[in-house]
Amino acid sequence: MIHRESQNSDSNNRVLSEKGYFITVYNSLTNTMEKFIPLDKKAIKMYICGPTVYDSSHLGHGRTYVSFDVIKRYLEHKGYNVYLVINFTDIDDKIINKAKNLKMDCKNISEENIDSFLIDMLSLGVEPANVYPKVTQSISEIIDFIGVLMKKDYAYKTTDGIYFNVRKFREYGRLSNIKIDKLKSKAKDNKELENKDNKEREKEISNATSEKLNTEDFALWKFNEPVFEGDICVEPAWDSPWGKGRPGWHIECSVMSAKYFGECFDIHGGGKDLAFPHHENEIAQSDSYFEAPCVKYWMHTGFVRVNGEKMSKSLGNFVTIKDMLQKYNKDTLRLFFIQRHYRSPLDYSDESLTHVKNTLDKFENSIKKLIYYSKDSEVKNKLSITDVEFMNILYSCRNKFYDAMDDDFNTVEAIKVLNTLITATNKYMAELENLKNSNANTSIIIQALEFYRDVGEVFGIFGDLKIDCYLNCLKRYGYEEEVKESSACIDKIAKAEFSFASAGKVDDLMKLVIELREDLRDNKNYEMADKIRDKLEELDIILEDNPKGTRWVIK
Repeated sequence: MIHRESQNSDSNNRVLSEKGYFITVYNSLTNTMEKFIPLDKKAIKMYICGPTVYDSSHLGHGRTYVSFDVIKRYLEHKGYNVYLVINFTDIDDKIINKAKNLKMDCKNISEENIDSFLIDMLSLGVEPANVYPKVTQSISEIIDFIGVLMKKDYAYKTTDGIYFNVRKFREYGRLSNIKIDKLKSKAKDNKELENKDNKEREKEISNATSEKLNTEDFALWKFNEPVFEGDICVEPAWDSPWGKGRPGWHIECSVMSAKYFGECFDIHGGGKDLAFPHHENEIAQSDSYFEAPCVKYWMHTGFVRVNGEKMSKSLGNFVTIKDMLQKYNKDTLRLFFIQRHYRSPLDYSDESLTHVKNTLDKFENSIKKLIYYSKDSEVKNKLSITDVEFMNILYSCRNKFYDAMDDDFNTVEAIKVLNTLITATNKYMAELENLKNSNANTSIIIQALEFYRDVGEVFGIFGDLKIDCYLNCLKRYGYEEEVKESSACIDKIAKAEFSFASAGKVDDLMKLVIELREDLRDNKNYEMADKIRDKLEELDIILEDNPKGTRWVIK
């Protein structure tokens, strides 16, 4: 049985592994692998930058949030309590521009896309965050935060807003390895200028940069008056001590993380594209506010490329999560997202998804077959050579799986381990078929199913197989009359893809079909025998002929 105790005790009571007990993570701030030691031995505070909700969620969102979902699941599997915050940027230039173009209320656009995002995440099996704060619900906290920065002389006022003095924060550029002197005058925080014509754009850049102390300084608060299309507010504004306006892009995450986590927290994550300028500016804001480092580990996911090119709307290769879910199921997409290490680039193509789908089918078919064989398993007082060989591989794979996931959540190596065990599982069952009067060992079957269950819980796959239901019956009830004594077990099993509660009747029916097919083969009526086999396969029922006879499995 896999040991599932908390990993926070001083004795580190995890199953022994070849490389040690501790999790190591790659810290983007230091560009080194570091031992993961949370601020609290029992709890982890994790903040993941959420989407700017102006459009549908895309493949890049899926990759980032599934990756951090697996990281969160693994930390919980190791015994930690994870407190997760994901924010929504629900006021932004892109949202405002869309509101103006469609003559819609800004709030309606953001709320529609928030609902769409949450549905997409649910469809991908991403577990919900503890809280999803919005910028528009954090205005008072943002104003207070900016006020402190101004008192500490880290921020100053111009005619178009409040700016952060980058050069006063001496460690600026540490995360992204960018030197301040090499930053160009077109400050990247002036995102609102992107969609304006060149003359107006040049004029506003000139005005903004002429008053800024440094061209690289970024906006904390942007002055503007509310804009209406009739009765519809397409560009909102809030009162502040400095004048009406709205927050800059970067300030929101500093404020929201401080609101829910205080001065310091464990993990701050997001896509690699956010490292600069967003996370760089966030570090400057937060560390200046608290006068201390506020994040212990920075983690970033790699880019998604489509057929070798960076995904973008302009290239016409923009793929939404909803589009993907029309073609592939949740487990296939999750396995696709984690088939590469979370820090590495991920290439999308139909060929890559087809390969992942085939891999997942192989995994699931092997587990289904193992579940089927568990019906005839028995408690043994002597281990066969076949039992011992499979046990050794199972224990080795279990340890190597933890080694891989402890090594900066290396899902690539963890999937290789899963492949090894799937091959060993198939070999174990094939060898049992070739041995007369030999059934699987119940204890070994239980341990194998427990491992597959745990891998499934960490990766967020295999849920449809209802492995826990079968384990409960195998360990507590068996498959005969005892099953009927537990209404709870029957209720669980009735919802499963293959119901052991009705397995007796199904077995009797399939035995009859197999006997009829054998009679046809004995009478050399191979055409009809093959037709029965083919028709059953169309129903996802596979007949497997072996020296001990014919078995049937669900595909």
